[in-house]
Amino acid sequence: MTPVRVGFVWGRVLSRFGDVFGSSVNLAARLTDIADPSAVLTDTATGELLARDARFVVETLPERELAGIGPIAPVLLRSA
Repeated sequence: MTPVRVGFVWGRVLSRFGDVFGSSVNLAARLTDIADPSAVLTDTATGELLARDARFVVETLPERELAGIGPIAPVLLRSA
């Protein structure tokens, strides 16, 4: 099995001709870029929502500078 890296963000997107655009999409792509293999990263706001669900454990990681976005503290998501 090939390890994958995942970045996802809850937010608005614009869909056009089968592609999606928007600041949420850009942030998710940048989080994917910095994720370790087999890791799932999200932003603080999405992490706070998922922390309320007993199926997940969230861990805020040190702040990183993301290209075109600026500093953000990524949140590592794991199953409980």
